[in-house]
Amino acid sequence: MFFEFDNEKLYYEINGTGKPLVFIHGFPFRTNMWEKQVEYFSNKGYKVITVDLRGHGNSTGIPDSIEQMGNDIFSLIDNLSINKPVIAGMSMGGYIAFDMSVRFPNKFSAGIYISTKAEGDNDNVKSIRDDLVADIKIKGSDSVAEFYMPKLFSPNTSDNKLINTVKEWIINNKNSSLIGATVAMRNRTDNTMNLKKIEFPALIIAGNDDPMIPKGTVKTECNLITTCNYEIIKEAGHMANMEKPDIVNKIIFNFLNKI
Repeated sequence: MFFEFDNEKLYYEINGTGKPLVFIHGFPFRTNMWEKQVEYFSNKGYKVITVDLRGHGNSTGIPDSIEQMGNDIFSLIDNLSINKPVIAGMSMGGYIAFDMSVRFPNKFSAGIYISTKAEGDNDNVKSIRDDLVADIKIKGSDSVAEFYMPKLFSPNTSDNKLINTVKEWIINNKNSSLIGATVAMRNRTDNTMNLKKIEFPALIIAGNDDPMIPKGTVKTECNLITTCNYEIIKEAGHMANMEKPDIVNKIIFNFLNKI
């Protein structure tokens, strides 16, 4: 389905009925990265909403900022008359979920943040993103695959079909979307000290083998939220929800059952 706004189209899917649960994908992926979560939670009494972020998947437009992508989702939620959903984001989707959570903490009943952090980029990471943008302009999406693929999966993940599928998702992105999203991540707000604004229960999940999300950061950020639990998934990398879907799903389900 499409939600049309400002001459753009935001693609989304709804599965199941019950308490609303919104999943926001990472960079540079799309709704189908949540396939195992959609299947599980739509059969557990949840209305599961997945969205292709602006410029990703079937959605049109060019990403400009983390706030802009979050505002797109706010508009969709309002259009669907959804009240206080659970918000869940992975990687860049987690940046968006954190930003939405601290800007409008009264709009959600719970927050789930996977393979992500509230912390902004330091100067070194900003420089790396600048270099990646320059490479995209020359080599296109292949440069993004070359940069990210070695960082996405645990050495223990041997599912070649999964790995190749994720690589295809990356390569099939438009250059304009890759550049826009990379710049958006580079320029995002450091929300670390804003985490105290989160007034609802939170869950942070990270893969033990994820080189991009330090486990110390996960613990520190969770401690800044009034009601927060964190889980470190063994033998999982950045794509924890796809590498270890059964474990991640059970952790999320148990968390939601307690709130």
